[in-house]
Amino acid sequence: MFDLHLILICAGAIFAAFWLTPGAERVAIYGVEIPEICGIKNLTGWSCPGCGLTRSWTYLVRGDLWTSVQMNWLGPLFFLAAVLQIPLSIYRIWRGSRTRASRSPQCPS
Repeated sequence: MFDLHLILICAGAIFAAFWLTPGAERVAIYGVEIPEICGIKNLTGWSCPGCGLTRSWTYLVRGDLWTSVQMNWLGPLFFLAAVLQIPLSIYRIWRGSRTRASRSPQCPS
């Protein structure tokens, strides 16, 4: 069940990166900017290590690696991890179902 949730989260985040429009300070949906949601930045005015990840992913899916790295250098690494996590989780689900099937008791003939 954990793997299925992980697939949905990773696929949803990747899909959102295609759907959102990147900007210098924020991302937008259909031209409407999404407000800043980082609690650390809202309280202190300083960017946290995660600030810029969404913008990094949105630039990355558009093929702009340099701007993606400028937004947050961890963005491309986390994006790659999310992309690779999907087939890995599918494999774990498939392997688990095959293992359970082989362990199931056989009905007597």
